[in-house]
Amino acid sequence: MADLTEHVAYLSQEIGPRPAGTEEEQRAALYISETLSSTTGLPTTMEDFQCNPDSTLPRSLCAGVAVVATLVATIFSVVTIPALVIALLCAVLTAAEIFGKPVLSRFLNRGVSQNVVAQYVPMKSANRAARRRKVILVANYDSGKVRRDLNSVTLSVLPVLYWVEFAMLVLMPAVLLVRMIMAPQDAALIAFNVVLGIMMVIAALPVIAFAVEKMSAYNEGANCNASGVAVMMEVAARVAAAR
Repeated sequence: MADLTEHVAYLSQEIGPRPAGTEEEQRAALYISETLSSTTGLPTTMEDFQCNPDSTLPRSLCAGVAVVATLVATIFSVVTIPALVIALLCAVLTAAEIFGKPVLSRFLNRGVSQNVVAQYVPMKSANRAARRRKVILVANYDSGKVRRDLNSVTLSVLPVLYWVEFAMLVLMPAVLLVRMIMAPQDAALIAFNVVLGIMMVIAALPVIAFAVEKMSAYNEGANCNASGVAVMMEVAARVAAAR
């Protein structure tokens, strides 16, 4: 077990926090690559790819812009049409992120991350009837933030909350349009503004979550992927030794 604890100590203490797309993450990738090559003898490669260190930024940005546009239109009715167009565009961009056609994420990709890949090819079995299956071992080596707000209760409602937030982004332009067409006065106008206010509060939740994440500290502990990497490298060493 000495090797396991050495891996954990190097990743979590010598390198420390390893956010995606940073120099620390690259140091961890180099350590894993060199260790796999030296201890297992397996051919190891590093595959670079573009990444967005702030994965929640696109959704938060769309939510923030849509809320600001709606708020301005609520106060100054003369800018309702431009605000409606902006809010609708934000809803479309968010929908693209949700349904696997990201536009904003690709534009915001400004970091470089890498996969470390080691391949073990077993010798051909003398028993031709034996089945050879491909097995892939995966472990994340980057580290995230300490999010004390994401407890079990919060995590259970997050999937529903994501869809509610998206629904607010879609409905805000529609309510703005109805408000402009009907041109309500007095009590009706107040009712529309109250509804829009509630919708804006819900739609702004991604912005709040993004701010909380930014203020949170990075996890330096072994429980943040370092132990998983250590186990993966130990498994790789034992598989290679059984060649």
